[in-house]
Amino acid sequence: MAQNNNGQSPIFFNDGNKELYTLDPTFVFVPSFLNVVKENTEESFRSVIYEPYPGVYVFKMLQPRFCEMILSEVENFRRCANETKLRIIRPNTMTQYGVVLDDFGLDSMLEQLIESFIRPISKGK
Repeated sequence: MAQNNNGQSPIFFNDGNKELYTLDPTFVFVPSFLNVVKENTEESFRSVIYEPYPGVYVFKMLQPRFCEMILSEVENFRRCANETKLRIIRPNTMTQYGVVLDDFGLDSMLEQLIESFIRPISKGK
């Protein structure tokens, strides 16, 4: 969370990338992932998954443009906080560059992403 120097009042940031703040599945996810979620079967998931090491699963999920915009938004947020002398509270002590996406308005979109797309494929049958 970004706070002013005396620890009060978190700032709310939105640089205008409205696509990031609402969940449009076709903008966020690659078609193969959307098909897996729609079909919601083990077979559909296995058709797109790769297991390079036991227990490590890899599959395409996010559109490259969405990833680029998230990274750009994080950088804009960091720059804004730096210019206004606001302190960013890091998600953990292991990173000097990380931010919590909720802190600049992505919490609603992320909650919908998790509930509608991640949770269904992680439940199992």
